[in-house]
Amino acid sequence: MKNTILIFTLSLVLHACIDDTGNYTYIDVNDLAPITVSDIGASYTMEMMDTMRLYPTLHAVTGEADEVDEADYDYLWYVYSPTRRDTIGREKNLSYVVALAPALNYRIVFQVTNKKTGVYKYYYTTLRVTTALAEGWYVTKDIDGVTDIDIISPDGSAARDVLRSINGEGVPGEGIICADTRQITVSIPLEDGRDTLYKDHNCLYIMTRSTIQLYDVETMLLMHGVEGLFMKVPDRIAPQSLTSTTVGKIIVNDDKVYTMNTSVENIGMWGAVVPGPRIDPVNMCRSALGPLLVFDTDTRSFKQLNPTKNAYSAIQPGGNPGANNMGHDMVYMQEKGEITQGGVAIMKDPATGDHYGLKINGYAAGLMPGGYWELPPAPASTLFNPIATRVLIPSGSNVIDARLRGTHRNMDVIYFTKGDNEVWYYNIANTNEEKILTVPAGETITYVNTQVRYISGVSSYNLGVLTEKDGNWNLYIHDFRPSSPLVEETPVATYSGEGIPRHVHYRSLTGTTSF
Repeated sequence: MKNTILIFTLSLVLHACIDDTGNYTYIDVNDLAPITVSDIGASYTMEMMDTMRLYPTLHAVTGEADEVDEADYDYLWYVYSPTRRDTIGREKNLSYVVALAPALNYRIVFQVTNKKTGVYKYYYTTLRVTTALAEGWYVTKDIDGVTDIDIISPDGSAARDVLRSINGEGVPGEGIICADTRQITVSIPLEDGRDTLYKDHNCLYIMTRSTIQLYDVETMLLMHGVEGLFMKVPDRIAPQSLTSTTVGKIIVNDDKVYTMNTSVENIGMWGAVVPGPRIDPVNMCRSALGPLLVFDTDTRSFKQLNPTKNAYSAIQPGGNPGANNMGHDMVYMQEKGEITQGGVAIMKDPATGDHYGLKINGYAAGLMPGGYWELPPAPASTLFNPIATRVLIPSGSNVIDARLRGTHRNMDVIYFTKGDNEVWYYNIANTNEEKILTVPAGETITYVNTQVRYISGVSSYNLGVLTEKDGNWNLYIHDFRPSSPLVEETPVATYSGEGIPRHVHYRSLTGTTSF
């Protein structure tokens, strides 16, 4: 019975609507907004960071374009992305730097509003975004105390001052490093008070002497400054180094170490200061398994730092040489291009002034899973001695007073420069050193290191040499000679740009974090 009554009532309503002959005045929308718009295509395809320019023409519905007074209308452009709507223009003509994630389709909407009546019309087009920023050489440079990046695509095309172009400004301070990273979660507050959560997102850290900022690596939009990167913001912001392992991110700020565990779901922020000794803030050695080899400057001992535990672990006593209470100062330490191959280091005996070259064990040297220098089934706090060999460096060797140093792909070799336009190498095993490259006169080398590229799942290695002259940078890419520390003298690629260069790395579409 209830069903019958409901149906009957509904039929009365429908009948009333159909038979209603009330006195209504209907106005055609073209009378309220008597215009139409042309010169907006149905779809566009553009690269990220290109400028999208549209010049729509307003026409009277029954007349020509010159019959419309454009001053009678307000204009609004906005873009619909998968998660939000953003205003991108308030003039009739659109000029918009495409700061949108690539490989997606977006709707660009043009709204025209009659100022007198408030009536508006919509016109839209589809935008497909591609990118030349996802892969290539990322050059960190600064101009007048502001850091930015230039990106050189595999085809040689360049995007200049990317951060300023998209965000309106770069990063304050002298640049230290640009590092793209994966596996972090980022929460971005929206205007309505809610948050947008990006899980396992690809991001870009830019670190300078005075701050650190996080960018979306797909759009290069600023995501967070310092206040959004620490659970408790340090009293003093003085970044020193930033590195990453397969299980976490490590930052040293004001001689204090912070870790972020990315082996589990995370909030993308560094937590409490790692308790324990004071470590060398710059010289570290990454591993293939996750932990980081660091040097305790208080006891002059090696220690392992595991981001999953936010704690240091002691190295097993013994060995020749031992890794504890060495009485030596750390001069330089870094992993090789292939981090499974371990790393190299230079140490100084302050009592004698002697310097030593160290070969650091890597996982590929035969250590078992469970910890980089751990010897299972030993307790987690007891770790294997990481030092494979220690060789006296002959007095007067140029590598001792080198201004900059870098490592080879897999050999126990240190590349270095004395602060001029020459690149040398030093072989730890046989103590031989040799000049291998000379860049053009007047250029000063500011960075030299092995560069790793991942192309179709295959690793490729080159020596990257970054130089500066008169406030401009040059990047030279050299091929390694097979089974040799030497490189081909003629670079396979050369790039240039404006600014004082500080760091370079190649960002691949696939592969591991690039630092």
